[in-house]
This record gives sequence, structure tokens and C-alpha cells, in this order.
Amino acid sequence: MPSLSIHLPGPFTYQEGEYVYLQPEVNYTPEPGQCSSGPLMFSASGLPDGLSLDTGTGLITGVPPHSLASRVNPTREYTITLTASDGIESASTSATLTIGNTDYILLSPGDQSNNEGDYVYLDLQSFWASDHSGLNMQAPLMFSAASSEAPNRLPPGLSLDPQTGVISGMISSDAASPSNSPYSYYVVVTVQNLADGDTSTVGFNWAIYDSGSAAIVNLSRSGQAPRTKDTLAVEIAGIAGLQGQPVDVAVEWYVNGQLSLATDVPGVSGPAVIAPFDLAQPGNGDVGDEIKAVVRPNGRPPIVTPTVTVDNSPPVILPPIDVTGQQAYEDGIYYFVEGQQATIRIRVQDDDLEQSPGRETVRVSLAEGSLPPGLELPSYYLLVDANGEAVISGTIQPHGAAEPTQYYRPRFRAWDNSGSDGLSPFVALAATDLKVSEFYFKNLPANHSRENRIIIRVSATDVTRFTMVVKGVGAAAHGTTLYWTVFEDDLLDDDELWNRRAVTVGSAQKDGSFTHEIAFYLFADGSQTIAGPDDSSGEDEPHGIYGYLEAGKLWGYKFLSYTSNVLWLKAIQ
Repeated sequence: MPSLSIHLPGPFTYQEGEYVYLQPEVNYTPEPGQCSSGPLMFSASGLPDGLSLDTGTGLITGVPPHSLASRVNPTREYTITLTASDGIESASTSATLTIGNTDYILLSPGDQSNNEGDYVYLDLQSFWASDHSGLNMQAPLMFSAASSEAPNRLPPGLSLDPQTGVISGMISSDAASPSNSPYSYYVVVTVQNLADGDTSTVGFNWAIYDSGSAAIVNLSRSGQAPRTKDTLAVEIAGIAGLQGQPVDVAVEWYVNGQLSLATDVPGVSGPAVIAPFDLAQPGNGDVGDEIKAVVRPNGRPPIVTPTVTVDNSPPVILPPIDVTGQQAYEDGIYYFVEGQQATIRIRVQDDDLEQSPGRETVRVSLAEGSLPPGLELPSYYLLVDANGEAVISGTIQPHGAAEPTQYYRPRFRAWDNSGSDGLSPFVALAATDLKVSEFYFKNLPANHSRENRIIIRVSATDVTRFTMVVKGVGAAAHGTTLYWTVFEDDLLDDDELWNRRAVTVGSAQKDGSFTHEIAFYLFADGSQTIAGPDDSSGEDEPHGIYGYLEAGKLWGYKFLSYTSNVLWLKAIQ
């Protein structure tokens, strides 16, 4: 006889949010030689929400949700029955599973104090307690703050995120006043576990001081950035006692985060400029040093000024960089053809130019990338002229690469003895080595005659076809589009036979050369006017073939019938 037994080693106790792992003890000996029994399969009843059964192993796992228990019902008991069967024989076992409430108790962050204008970030989820605190983060929580008239509310400018429990924002400038500073707000915050409805509430005081303002000013050169020999001071406003009386303050000057000078200033009421700081004194500030001041009113939170940097105002390249002389400008790229005159004009701003003799110390150099041949810098840098400009100019030379069009992305840097203030934007340039080496006609119709020139007589009933061929090297050799425009008589719009007929050119030879052919047809009307698909109103006879061959907007090649393979057209009856 087969033998089958199963046991759950309970009872079990878990908390909401805790991972449950229940492994049954199974003893199973199938009857020798019996073929009708199958593999063991498991089933279970009485499982709480969040748990599931592996029917092949009998393993029960999962995480009980926070909705099973609450403060009113702190525990929930479940009787789990697990059954195993091989299709012939079966066995069952039962065990008790107790799920305990995982409570969320919000703790007070303690009384707070800030100045007007302070940015606040207070995470209330950091202030909670529970015997099972590690499980709390899985609960669906909602935070709320009591909102009523001051002072029973959050300080103005602050808000509570109901999902995260974070109080954040910048405290408004009207949260306190010189005559009512500090102003105390009483904040009440409630958190609710949305799964079981449990709540927890805390209250705390929040004192806001009328902070006034403080900033570093340049006594040597009003309104300008500090330099190494300037004298700085703190400009203070809005500081007063509870009754508007002056207050004693201490001013601390920091250089690169290190205290350099501390000064006591009695009886301050804003606005006032106090506590001079001489950068010329050793250790007080060199180029690149960061200077800040901390104002500490007696019995009040400190006020920190914005940080200023001591420098010689390194030159700055002003966008945009001007590029002229290009054949075309498409998709942010300036396209040039060999032989074109190109100019790159770089404008530089530098406060030190006026103090540099002849402005000769400000330079522009190539920081990244390269330039097309013909635009190389005369040295590794250019001098900035009296107008604050550096100009690169030259004639585009053949680049000699296998690909007819080469692309360049130069980036520039302006610098002087004080250093540099970053790089310019990239400039996208392209230079194309190209030429049309030959243009001719072939497959001329049989009804032409040769009288010092080729004359094609086009009848009113016949359509005459022939082929135009162009050979050369250029950007059009790489899958771009050629445009044919053909005229009779002269290059006038009313003489157009074909108007920018587009044809796609495939890949070129390895050396970039290409050959392109296009079939062309003409016909004549009753008035003996030669016409093409785009018509024509030319009246003069004989009619010559004129036209342009273009590759996008990059380059064009003009062909005239009297230059080679002279071709004339004549209408006949």
C-alpha cells in the first residue's frame, strides 16, 4: 500500500506586510509497481489575502496586506487546511495562522524654527515608531495638515505632500514681521493608513523669524564682481528687535568655507552696510576663491549671504558664432564648396579688456574638433580685437579625403591670464570637394542633321528622345538627389522645358566619382514652338539647350549648348 502523510508545523504568527513562508512536511511512499497514481498535487483552503499556494510543492508564500487587522481588531486568526493527493490517496493537515496589525505611529519632529525665505524640506516619514517598523513602508498612507487661520496652520509658503509626508517650500516673506518676530505657528499633522483606517496625529510649534536680507556688496566698484584688490561689505536690511529696536550682530567672513574674519557690530537696524572685508589682505581672497558672509543677529537664526567668486572676469564667448560665405545652411550645418571664401566671427565679452593694454591678452583658441582646410588658425590662438571679436577667414581648400563631403564640429575657448569661462557651442561645418568633369549628349535621334552643329528637327506629331550625361565628383554621388532644369533660347523662366526634375543618384565609385544619365524628350506644336513637359513660350529659332544641374542646395553646374556638343532644336511642319 502507498503511504502519504502531510503536516504543517504550526501555529504561525506574522505581521501585516511581513513575508510569509510556510513549508509543509510531507512523507510519501508510492506503492511499488502501481502505475495509476500520479504526482502529488496540493490544494489549500482558509488562506488570507496576500498568500498563495504552489500546487506542485505545497509551499505557501506571500505578504499579508495592511487591511487584515487594525487597532480595533489587532489580530486575525486563520485556519489553513492543506491537502496533498496523488490521485488515489490523499492526506490533509491544518494549522492556525495569526496575522497581527502593523501600526503606524507618527512621532513629532519637534519644534521647528526658520527665517523668512528659507527653503524647507521636512520628511515626516522619518518620524514614526512601531514594534514592526520595517514593515510600515508597505502601508498605503495619506498625510494631511490642519488648515485654518494663522497661527493654527503651516507657515505660508509651505505645503504637505499627502502621499510622501514631506513638508516643503520656501517660507513667504510675510510669514513674520519686524514687530512680531518670531511668529509661532502651531502645526497639526495626521497620517492615515488607508488599508485599515488607523490614524496617528502629532502637533508641534514652528517659529518664523523676520529675516530681512543680507548680501555682499563691492565697495570698490559698485555693482561689479569682486576682484583681488576690492573691499567687500555686507548690506543688511529688515533686521530689528521685537519692538523694532536695533540688534547686535556678529558677521563672519568665509573664504572657500574657512573662517577668515569675524566682526561684532553692535546696534544694527537695517538698512545698513557693515563689516568691511579687504580682499587685498593676505589670505582674504585670490582669483577663484569663493566668499560668503554669515550674519548672526543676537538670539536669532543666522542669515547666510549668497556666495561670490573672486576673479579677473575671464572672457566669455557670446553666442551665436557668425558663419558667412557658405553655399547652403541646412539642418544646422554650414555647407561650403572648395574655393569659397569662408568667415567665422567669434564675439567675446570680457570685463578686463579695458584694463589690458591694447587688449592683447585676450585670446581665442580651438578647444575641440577641427576646421576645414583653408580655415586653420595662423597660430594656436587668435587675438581678440578692440571690438571684442576674433575672426577666422580663408578660402576652402580641397580636403583630399575619399568622401567628397567632410564634416567638422569645432568648438572654441576664449581665455586670458585669469583663465577661461567655458567653451562656445559647437559649430557644424561641411566642406565638399566636387566638380563636373564632363557633360554631353548621347543617343541622339536619327532625324537630326549636322551643320556645324547638331540640329534636331522636332515635328508636331513625333516625340524626340535623347540622353544627357553628366560625370563628376561630389556630394551627389552618395545617394542624394540631382535636379535638372532645362531651358530653350536662354535661362529665363518662360523658356523652361523641364523645371527641377528630381532624380535619385545611387552610390558612387570608391573615389567618389559618379556618372548620371537622364532621358529627355521634346515635341513641337502647330506654331512650331519647341515644348517640353513643363512647356515653353520661346519664339526664336534656332533653339539652344541651356540648363542647370543641381545636387540639393549644395552645388550647381550650369551647362550651355554652345560650350561643347553643340545642340540646337528646330520645329518643323
